[in-house]
Amino acid sequence: MTTELYKIQYVEMTPAQVEESEDGLEILEIVAEVEGDAFEAIHFWIIDMEWSLVDYHKVKGAIPLAFLSPTHYIAL
Repeated sequence: MTTELYKIQYVEMTPAQVEESEDGLEILEIVAEVEGDAFEAIHFWIIDMEWSLVDYHKVKGAIPLAFLSPTHYIAL
C-alpha cells in the first residue's frame, strides 16, 4: 500500500470544547505519513485523541512526525 505525506492542522480540544471556548484557539500542525485512505486515517487519529480537526492537505519533502493508517497510528 502506498503512503503520502500530509500536513494536519488540529486543536487539542474536543469539538464541544472548541465551541464553548471564549479564548483564542491554538492551532497545531503535524506532518504525518499516511497509509491508505487519508480521510479515514486522519479522522481515526483525531477521534481517538478526542481532538478537533482544522484542515489537512498533501505536502512533499517534509519530515513526518507520525504514521497514520485507517486502523492505527504511531509517533515517529
